[in-house]
Amino acid sequence: MIQALSHNYVEEEMQSLFNRTDLRCPKKCNKHPLIYQMSCCICHSKSDVTNLGHLTILNKKNHYDPKIVNHGSKHELYTLNHRYGHLELLPRNICNFKGLFMIDLSFNKIKTIDTISCLTNLDTLLLRGNSIQYMHNYTFVNMRFLRTIDLSFNKISLMDPGFLFNMNGSLFYLNLSFNEMSTLDITNAIASKQEYFCRADYSHNSIKSITNEQSWKLKTNNTLGHGGMVNLSNNSLTSFFDVNTLRFLGFDHPLLIGKLIYYGFDLRDNKWNCDCKIYQFAKAAERLVQVMTRDYFDVKCYAPETLKGKQMVTIIKERQYDGLICNLSLADKCPPKCRCIYQPAVRNRTIIDCSELHLTKLPRMLPNYNVLEVDLSNNSIDNLPNQFRHIHKHERKIKHYFERIRIFNFSNNQIRILPRSNLFLLRKAEIDFRGNNIYSLHRSIEELNPCNIYLDTIEMQCKCEDIWLQQWLPKK
Repeated sequence: MIQALSHNYVEEEMQSLFNRTDLRCPKKCNKHPLIYQMSCCICHSKSDVTNLGHLTILNKKNHYDPKIVNHGSKHELYTLNHRYGHLELLPRNICNFKGLFMIDLSFNKIKTIDTISCLTNLDTLLLRGNSIQYMHNYTFVNMRFLRTIDLSFNKISLMDPGFLFNMNGSLFYLNLSFNEMSTLDITNAIASKQEYFCRADYSHNSIKSITNEQSWKLKTNNTLGHGGMVNLSNNSLTSFFDVNTLRFLGFDHPLLIGKLIYYGFDLRDNKWNCDCKIYQFAKAAERLVQVMTRDYFDVKCYAPETLKGKQMVTIIKERQYDGLICNLSLADKCPPKCRCIYQPAVRNRTIIDCSELHLTKLPRMLPNYNVLEVDLSNNSIDNLPNQFRHIHKHERKIKHYFERIRIFNFSNNQIRILPRSNLFLLRKAEIDFRGNNIYSLHRSIEELNPCNIYLDTIEMQCKCEDIWLQQWLPKK
């Protein structure tokens, strides 16, 4: 019995999509889930072009005037191989060989490749281990059949924005690993014109931040295709992508990040600081981590010391969020000498610890967060009425922070009299006045909930005007 050959319909779709009838992919890709079939196909694609002519390079001793020569017969397409040489420039007559299909000039000393764009039939460009320093976004313009670019192990420190974003051909592999880049633009991590790519490799650089030099923004009705894998492993990224960072990178609403659903981002082996910025991402990913099985999700914390080496997936699965904190600085309006911590997992609170600092006055500023827990205990604060009046007097110059305070600890200071004004601004706070020498209460405190105030024992001589205390104390 003769068995009919199965039809490789994914291969045909790939050929049509990229206008490349020479590309072949294994039939096993037809057995993958539908959404992964094309990715499988392009990542395992091979060209069936055969009978390539072989060109050689004639290079003089000074290495400044190399040229290509054809010692064989005439062919439609050619390959050029000159590895481990001393080339510092591309051959001056390279554009005379429009039929170049594959070039391997790895491990030479080439510094620039700007003239390469004339080779519109080129499929594979291998330039590993050269001395290229800059990646222009116009270098490969109009090279629609270029499928593989390998510029790994060069000296590239700068890459123009928009290279990958505007690539519109059949680029499947882009390898810029083991270079010297310190930043990567968002437009070189996503593609808009080319529906699929297989891999963009930026691993083993020194990338510290993702930039957006062209102020790109993703519009709601735009798509980013099916993308591919973007490898950012083994770099120097530290700060995770919170809502503000995503907005800076062009995603005005966090839900827009869903347009990257078919992309993969390998973020392993960076120096991730597992701080408060991870919290919102972690909460959003709680459902996804239950089904995540790919190894590139194995992202580990580098800091703080208490979380070093811990997998981020574990933190999310076990909801270990209490340790995801951010230390705030003077630039964040943390008072001098105080320690300020933002801890979103615990009531979305910000702790301001100004205890035991010999303070005599209230802080003039506090961080711009909504749930403040302020500890002024064990200081030398004494004249609260005067300080509250001062805030009232300069309320146009000093932004009120009282209404954002939820815990206010004045314990163990030198307070004798409570303020008569502005106490109502603390009506949402728990206030601790224990350990002071308070000898009288003014009726202004009646605006506060007695269950939220800790006063210790107060010995005072009651007068008729203090009858309000009987009415205030039983309140809930």
